[in-house]
Amino acid sequence: MKRTGIKIVSVNIEMNRHIEAVSSFLKREQPDVVCFQELLERDVPYFETLLGMTGKFVPTATLACPGFDAEVMGKPFGVAMFSRFEMTYDVAYYSGAPSSLPRCVEGREGYKLLLRGTFSENGKDFPLGVTH
Repeated sequence: MKRTGIKIVSVNIEMNRHIEAVSSFLKREQPDVVCFQELLERDVPYFETLLGMTGKFVPTATLACPGFDAEVMGKPFGVAMFSRFEMTYDVAYYSGAPSSLPRCVEGREGYKLLLRGTFSENGKDFPLGVTH
């Protein structure tokens, strides 16, 4: 059966805590667009390959919260958007600025921003946004 419409998925992956479950879900659902919160920058190539999509990642902080593996401590994480459509992206910061990346520790978060992406399909523009 031919699918009509556009399937959009948004997920908070909590760094590397849910990567297997999220990967299985995404393989099963075959979305057209995926928005991530708390995605580790190092996992961007993995999801580009898994999804067969390109995307945009914007860091919000470096990880310094307890409870994570040493291999991910100090690594950038943030929001991302992947799409099977060609998209244009822009970022609007509403707290913080891209000049220096803060460390995320318990009780203190990183930058607040909106990653916006727009794609066109059948002559119509579709704007999307992801924030955390």
